[in-house]
Amino acid sequence: MKKIITLLLLFVTSLTMAQTYEIQGLKINTTSYILGGGVTPNRVIEGDFGATNTVGIILRVTAYPSGGNTTVSKITIFTNTVDSQGSPTNNTVEVLNPGPLVLGQSYVYNLPGNYNITTADKRQHFFFVNSVVDFTTGTTTQQVAKDETFKIRATETPLPVTLTRFNAVRSNGGNTLAWGTAQELNNSFFEVQTSATGAAFTVLARVQGAGNSTTPRNYYYRDNRTQNGTVYYRLRQVDVNGTATYSPVVAVSMTAMRVYTVGDYAFTIPETATPDALTIVDMCGRVLSKQRPDAALALPAEGTMFVMVLTTKEGKRYTKKVY
Repeated sequence: MKKIITLLLLFVTSLTMAQTYEIQGLKINTTSYILGGGVTPNRVIEGDFGATNTVGIILRVTAYPSGGNTTVSKITIFTNTVDSQGSPTNNTVEVLNPGPLVLGQSYVYNLPGNYNITTADKRQHFFFVNSVVDFTTGTTTQQVAKDETFKIRATETPLPVTLTRFNAVRSNGGNTLAWGTAQELNNSFFEVQTSATGAAFTVLARVQGAGNSTTPRNYYYRDNRTQNGTVYYRLRQVDVNGTATYSPVVAVSMTAMRVYTVGDYAFTIPETATPDALTIVDMCGRVLSKQRPDAALALPAEGTMFVMVLTTKEGKRYTKKVY
């Protein structure tokens, strides 16, 4: 359930005059959300900020209400907080003589307490804020105020890139890498990396990302290099801000294979392997016969179950059950 925090900045103007200050937006923890620059036109700020947050009002003095040596003598913020369970809390923030406020510079005044802005919290919090700024020239004080409305809505923060699969398979003399994403946020590119040991990786290629996407997407890369042994691959996904994450490592055997036939029976062995002997054993492991693999095949009586064992000069064994 989404949680909505509504801040109503209610200001009572005590006299009519030109604009003297403005409420630019809100600051949540260390991030400022300025009206028209980070806050949507309907004053909505979205995110899953967590259970403990500070919220402040961003104020900027744009002009002094009269000539002469005018200063801000006091800033007063009254807050009345009510959550969805009907528990009211009243607080007052009062800043006396806040110092020389430079025209055009922003200042933040935090509201009392901490606020839960997470989707795990099902309560809605409403903050009713009345703010008054006192401008003093000599012995004359003028009070000025403005009206604004904000909403802080807790939403799930999507992961930048959700990788659904990553695999590599040997085919047609090369390796085909395939991966997919469920969604992408600010995804700049994927870096395809390779290694002969599974430890030290080097960059093989760069595949452009989709940027932002809410639909599943598929990516492919073909590695046509000729090499033996096992090759390891991984992806380095890079966001537009330079943040990078790594995929799990996948491995592919680069050994070329061939089919070697003995009579009507086929064995798949490496291209470099040299068949040396063929042994036939029964289901209990007893040797029934042994011969050269290129000799005429002598099989047990029909109806006998047995296992053919092809041994190569490299010491490898390849088996085939016959029923």
